[in-house]
Amino acid sequence: MSHLIVIVVAVLMLLLFYISPIHCENYPQGARVWETSEGGNGHGYIGLLSTLTIKNAENECLAYGSSRNSTFRSYLVALDSKQECDFIRTYYWNPPVWVSGKDIRGNGNYTYSSGPATNQPLFNMYSGQCWGYCPFEAGEPSLTPAEDNIYIRGPTSNFNTADVLDVASSICELQPISEVYIPSIGTNGGSITINNLSQFNIQTINITFSNPTKQLEKSCQITSKQGTSVTCTVPPLSGLRNVTVQDDSGVSSTHYAWQPYPPFIKAVYPSFTANGLVTLIGDNFGDNTNNTVAVSVSTSNIPCHITFVSSNQIFCKLESSRVGHNKLLPISISVDDVYTQTFKPYILCDKQFEYIQPFYLVENEKVNRLMIDKVTMGATPNAPYIGAIESEEIYQCFNQSLNIKDFPTLDFGKVYHATK
Repeated sequence: MSHLIVIVVAVLMLLLFYISPIHCENYPQGARVWETSEGGNGHGYIGLLSTLTIKNAENECLAYGSSRNSTFRSYLVALDSKQECDFIRTYYWNPPVWVSGKDIRGNGNYTYSSGPATNQPLFNMYSGQCWGYCPFEAGEPSLTPAEDNIYIRGPTSNFNTADVLDVASSICELQPISEVYIPSIGTNGGSITINNLSQFNIQTINITFSNPTKQLEKSCQITSKQGTSVTCTVPPLSGLRNVTVQDDSGVSSTHYAWQPYPPFIKAVYPSFTANGLVTLIGDNFGDNTNNTVAVSVSTSNIPCHITFVSSNQIFCKLESSRVGHNKLLPISISVDDVYTQTFKPYILCDKQFEYIQPFYLVENEKVNRLMIDKVTMGATPNAPYIGAIESEEIYQCFNQSLNIKDFPTLDFGKVYHATK
């Protein structure tokens, strides 16, 4: 009976999402639009009530924009930011749904599986680096065989992974067919290539990154033009931007709510007590221009008050001690409203950096295989290994960093880690 109630609730939630009013004449009946006037990307979202597999979900989403005269394209939703996920949760939040993201080779490297960012990197499970929006649950993604596809579930809409048959609902994303896709880049800037510019006069084209909130505008310095593609150098920047591509004839396209790569924590000098200093080492902590930065730790979101910030380093002091089940991880960072949360940084334990990642018993064989294959962690050139907890200090560091109760089937005698 309880399963029936859950199914009924799931269907009702999807119906609320599906039968919503039209917000844009170009989108089909039922699309909820994240309006640009509200800081959104102007895209529409539609829930699918029942899909047999993730492939069915992808095909059904593609079908929305497949007509010859369609003014929009459609695909399985590709979540780029916390703000986009929060918008979707406003209308739809309960049953599990497929979203873009797949570990194609089964080696822990996830890429976008739909939309204009298809095959672009999304998440590396060894380094914990995210290139978009990756709110994975503790212990996820896993290396469980065939669990290669991403879905979101629960009131927090955290990421998990599943087999192609395990989830029965999905959300489709719709965007104007004229919108030019702008690849992301780190907050220190760098070179990007923008493709599919056939509607523009390439010789007079310019690309501008604007921040409506701060009324700031930066140009992307064009370095080469070839066919319908342009390569340009993005200056250092931070926060959500509207990126406009325009030529002298007035042809224009804007990619709204674009964001640079989110903050990436490579290493942590931890503290577990009130007023204790926590040091974070990483990338994409801003562009050194008075960025608005916030840090919190644990699932209870204990604030860590900022004392110093640069583009690759943050010092902060804990507001209160972690007690009981309030562990150090996850660590959450927001830099000018670009957000990330991670369970996977290196942590200084017993005078050496350790990357400690638990795996479930069902995965031990595959983890051993990865060790034999010498998969590197990404944040270090060294191959990881399975080993014992080697000292009381490392045990205490691990126990204060990660909530062991979240891993009831963890073989606690085995810990996946690598030293720098």
